[in-house]
Amino acid sequence: MNATSPTAPPSPPGSSYDYDITVVGTGLIGLAAALGLAQQGWRVGLIGPAVNVGLNHTDTDWDNRVYAFSPATQQLLTTLRVWQQLPIGPDDAQARIQAVREMRVYGQSAEALSVDPGLLSDSVTFSAYAACVSELAWIAESRVVQQALATACRFQPQLHWHTSQATDYHETPAGLRLQLANQEVLHSQILLGADGAYSWVRQHAGIDLEEQDYPQTAIVANFACSQKHADTAWQWFRPDGILALLPLPGQRVSMVWSTTPSQAETLLKLDATTLADQLTAASAQTLGTLTPLTPAAGFPLKRQLARTMVTQRIGLLGDAAHVVHPLAGQGMNLGMGDVRELLDVFAHRESYRTLSDGRLLARYARRRAAPIQAMRAVTHGLYQLFAHPNPTLQAARRQFMHAINHTPLQSFVTPIKRKLIQHALYS
Repeated sequence: MNATSPTAPPSPPGSSYDYDITVVGTGLIGLAAALGLAQQGWRVGLIGPAVNVGLNHTDTDWDNRVYAFSPATQQLLTTLRVWQQLPIGPDDAQARIQAVREMRVYGQSAEALSVDPGLLSDSVTFSAYAACVSELAWIAESRVVQQALATACRFQPQLHWHTSQATDYHETPAGLRLQLANQEVLHSQILLGADGAYSWVRQHAGIDLEEQDYPQTAIVANFACSQKHADTAWQWFRPDGILALLPLPGQRVSMVWSTTPSQAETLLKLDATTLADQLTAASAQTLGTLTPLTPAAGFPLKRQLARTMVTQRIGLLGDAAHVVHPLAGQGMNLGMGDVRELLDVFAHRESYRTLSDGRLLARYARRRAAPIQAMRAVTHGLYQLFAHPNPTLQAARRQFMHAINHTPLQSFVTPIKRKLIQHALYS
């Protein structure tokens, strides 16, 4: 398929295009970046698979890949005029997005807590009410937001979408020349890679990657629950990994079960009903009886960091630049933070500075360095804190979590926790 836009018919293979910026990747991060840049008036070439924007979602048709959208990401999507188009409840009968107003994190398995309630001291609760915010996050299916972004992109006259795969590129005195599989040629000043953890752009740019595999596989699936979730997300740090239940509209939840590869293999071999029974037991019927809505899927977990996010004419965004453990649900938000800073850098570009001036992308990389390193440290630190078998470390963790939830320290800690939550949500 050739380039498409609302203002131009498809062009024959072998056509040549001139853009200011080319974006590779049509996931959430690539679409948001391309849309924002086009809205600023830049001529944008977008490369990646087409997104079916005409799908009608049914009550039984749910995507098992969901994300937690932070208020900062919500603000970005609102600025892009996308959030307003999403089916958000509770008044929308077709709601596909759910607010999270409380999160409960336990340092023990749900089964252990049901046997020994004294272990509840090894827990922490985050409340939107206590933090003086309306929501901690929103849970949404990936494809619902992707379709809204894709629809917005198709109504940007400055943006052309190329669905053929990129095969090669090289620098010329005038900029970058990108070759597609259907022989189309794209010329641009800057190339942005938002094409995921196995980024083609990163590999062809020769950017080295720091990578570490976690001894875990994440299993995801959606379920209906017999009890209301009360806008609450649950997370249990179990001996075999981490189990999270994220609220979806109605009496539905999304499961993310990060466990050992052998346990994951066992779970993935179960039929949907048996897996639901296993989850009901593993969650100690916190939400009553669970019944399956989607098949389960699994993916190995890892930690990645590109040695550099930019070169003179190339920039990386999202998973192409960094991958973190999903236990905090912040990987996608970290990528949207990349988009937000990139758009700000380009919006405030000095009039005398050209797009090919490497200082622009360097400025973007500097702004993102600290937030990315901080999130990597937090997610990896939490993983080590809860996964480490050392009894002394586990005892210290339990004492700390007990202290921040009980008097007399609670009155001192609560204002600090409120500020930390607000900073985490909006930074």
